[in-house]
Amino acid sequence: MNPSSPFQPGLVLLTLLLGMAGPARSGEPALFSGKHPHLIAFRGEAIGPTHRNYQTWSEDLRGHSAVIRKFWDEEIDYKPETVEWARRYMNEHPEVSFLWHLNAETRVAHDKPEVLENYFPGHWALHAGVTIDNAVPGDQTAFRVSNPKIFKEVGFIDRKSGTESPQDLVIVGRDADGGLDWSRCEYATIATVDGKGGSITVQRGRYGSEALAYGEGGIYIAPIIGSVWAGNRLWFYNHSTTCPRDAAGKNASDVFLGEILAKLDPKTGDLRGFDGIAFDIMYWIARVPGMDVDNDGVADGKGIVDGRQVWRDGMLDWLTRLREAVGPDFLLVSDSGFDKHQRAVGLLNGMEAEGFPFHHDAFRSFSTPINHFAYWKAYGANEREFNFAAIKYKEPKDLPKATQYARFATGAVTCLDLFATRYTVRDGRDLVPIDELTAGLRNEPQWLGKIAGPLWRAEDFAPDLFDGEGTALAETFLSKLKVEGGRYSVENDGILRLRGTADDPHQPIRLTLPDIPRPKGDVVLSFDVRSQAPLAAELAGTPFPRMLSVRVDGLPDYPEASRGNRFFNDLGGAFGTPGFINQRFYFRDLDEAGGETITLHLTFEGQGAVDLKSLRLLAGSQVMAREFENGVVLVNPSFDPKSFDLRKLCPSFKGGYRFLKGRQAPNDGEPVSDPTAVEVPPVDALFLGKESP
Repeated sequence: MNPSSPFQPGLVLLTLLLGMAGPARSGEPALFSGKHPHLIAFRGEAIGPTHRNYQTWSEDLRGHSAVIRKFWDEEIDYKPETVEWARRYMNEHPEVSFLWHLNAETRVAHDKPEVLENYFPGHWALHAGVTIDNAVPGDQTAFRVSNPKIFKEVGFIDRKSGTESPQDLVIVGRDADGGLDWSRCEYATIATVDGKGGSITVQRGRYGSEALAYGEGGIYIAPIIGSVWAGNRLWFYNHSTTCPRDAAGKNASDVFLGEILAKLDPKTGDLRGFDGIAFDIMYWIARVPGMDVDNDGVADGKGIVDGRQVWRDGMLDWLTRLREAVGPDFLLVSDSGFDKHQRAVGLLNGMEAEGFPFHHDAFRSFSTPINHFAYWKAYGANEREFNFAAIKYKEPKDLPKATQYARFATGAVTCLDLFATRYTVRDGRDLVPIDELTAGLRNEPQWLGKIAGPLWRAEDFAPDLFDGEGTALAETFLSKLKVEGGRYSVENDGILRLRGTADDPHQPIRLTLPDIPRPKGDVVLSFDVRSQAPLAAELAGTPFPRMLSVRVDGLPDYPEASRGNRFFNDLGGAFGTPGFINQRFYFRDLDEAGGETITLHLTFEGQGAVDLKSLRLLAGSQVMAREFENGVVLVNPSFDPKSFDLRKLCPSFKGGYRFLKGRQAPNDGEPVSDPTAVEVPPVDALFLGKESP
């Protein structure tokens, strides 16, 4: 998996030192106690009241199992003293895990001398640029260009402040054969663009570089891909295997890896003793349109060069070397859940869902993160599994009910045996966790204890609207199927196999189930799926998944919609070669739309063969519940109240149940009057404590 980024001698030594370091501290981390729910502090570096001094900072973390925060200025400013506070807190509380939240895609560079010293111009991701086919003296600043549209006088705009920044460029010399000579390059910025006249003027020798004179081979000029976050201008690393190498033979990933390992060095690193890294926006593919990863002047869609996904290859090589360096006990997690996001199942300890379901969606695409978490839990090879949802809300429509939605998300994540980050609410002048995380006023993290029963899913007891034909693969069912980009066959053991027939290996296979009588109310499409082939031949033997999605033609117009019906439809999932995985797709209130029928569209990434079995369309809601040692959690994602019979859910427990005594409704501390009929409102959850008989 390491075709193009060999170890550097110094890196090998540091790798061996870190790999032999073992666990950061003695004792079992609280994260892996098996109890629920945990207090996990996520970000919050800018919250002033808790950062006045070590006392206020540490008090805010009392009772927590983990802390995930910025401890470097790669994208935003932070308080440097918190690094020392973290090391002190780890010594005082060895059971608490500290994870370094680290942007793996972009970096503040232009005004950071140490970054400009470590990285050279070829290490940054560039848009497709233009060539100048003549000698260029060091003082030339005006150029006629073949495509002035790629250049902009304003390259970056801070949407909050309105501050404008110029477009940054890289200029690199060309050799006699027309290739790029990366030993001669510099930074520049756009001064003016004359679109009609086809010319630009630039400022040369920027950011500590030198304005060079270039020979008859001419130059190549390309814009640096960047963005603005929290008022800071960021440049994108080029993580592909085609990234240019500096004078020391290092590409951008080599340099980035060296920086990380230096920070974690067990003797001298600022972050020595840390338990893990939570990577932010560490993408599986080149996600920016127009990115030219091999700098040949032609954009490479998703980072594909000559049919090979060189961005993915570079990321996997880098992650493999990082895992080898830090050892098996060090936690590595990253965003996942979308096709562009990280898929390194097994190399990483788990995935992060940024929001649940998503930070712009408090409930609509409920099935999507559940499906992705199911795959990561089933086929992640690392024993220290850490799959978590960062509970946050950015959609304006969701903010008025954010506390309810946080309870709902925390309930779902807890039922699924995952982790949720701390969500806080205002209590007078203080910010406090929602009641469900600490048993309300008892202030007792992990109060539910360990799981005491299997996950209960209401749809498992609902009628199958396919009447068993999707499981038996009856001819009446098969005759309606339509396949685009492939064909189907029926194999032994009730398997429906889809085989790709398209010439383009990146084209998906689409399976359509038309003319389904319109269901009354909610439905859950459920099936088991397995890939017969990896996403790419070079990924054979890995659990790295392919993506799939399900779309319904005939959804109603939901009043709770955000950005149209975007999040209610095109629900996602994951599947791979290790084995079958059950995937479920929840659609609400289908009877509120017109038309007598609906159509289901299943889309599978790539042309590799796909196996399906047990296709069912269940006439019910994706309601769930789970029993724990000290309580029970009930989750209702539907738009109608749902009643739960706790005697059936927890048949071996003969005692009573009580609402939490807390700060937010419905936690009034009262006993449950009728355990056989406990109602949970729409899109909500309920945490109840057990009382001894």
